[in-house]
Amino acid sequence: MDDQPMDPLVEQRDQPSTHASRHPEKEIIPPRPNYQKTTRAQRETAEVQAVLKRDRKKALQREINAFLEQREKFAVELAEKFNLKVEKARRLVNDAFTTKEARAPSTWNALVSRRGKELNEGRTKGDRLSLREIQEIVQQEIDDGEHNAVDDEELQEELKESRELKSKGARSSNRAAAVDYNASLRQVEMEMGNLHERCGTMAFAFFTRGHVHDSIVPGWIESQGSLAFVNE
Repeated sequence: MDDQPMDPLVEQRDQPSTHASRHPEKEIIPPRPNYQKTTRAQRETAEVQAVLKRDRKKALQREINAFLEQREKFAVELAEKFNLKVEKARRLVNDAFTTKEARAPSTWNALVSRRGKELNEGRTKGDRLSLREIQEIVQQEIDDGEHNAVDDEELQEELKESRELKSKGARSSNRAAAVDYNASLRQVEMEMGNLHERCGTMAFAFFTRGHVHDSIVPGWIESQGSLAFVNE
């Protein structure tokens, strides 16, 4: 019996692929580097840095908590002063702190972005410079006149392209896509909840994979029990 030609759809389903491989016109977001094994000295140094970082994080959280308490107190005072409901005063105060637009590219931001990539190239995870350290290095370099001949337009265009790649580039593997998907869903769910707190809106959304080979797990997210509007 002659071999029958394979159904194109079946053949497509049987061939493993990724979102990136199916869309070769899209740029690929570089995967995180596989860091080399560290020495004992490097691990000990990283442990000390981790302890210091945890201490700073705890101190920062205490400051944030104190600020949040003051903000709540301010909202209550506003409600009493202007005869508002506390919930409305709280929404007004929260809106003032949470509503913002993406920062436009600037020469400073673009220079910090470029130098950050250069300075952290080849560094192990525990040895990578923080944003603050990179900013301090860049500021010192500027003070020393090292960037006088920099092309502002070229720098800003480079930063725009980097941001565009991070926001719209294709993930390099199904695993990377699944990690991005899960993290993004948590962020969307949080924003939906925050929007309800600020504006009283209710919303739900359904997400699923766009191709049979994608490793996306379908799921629902909602705010304030809004799925009750959908009949099972």
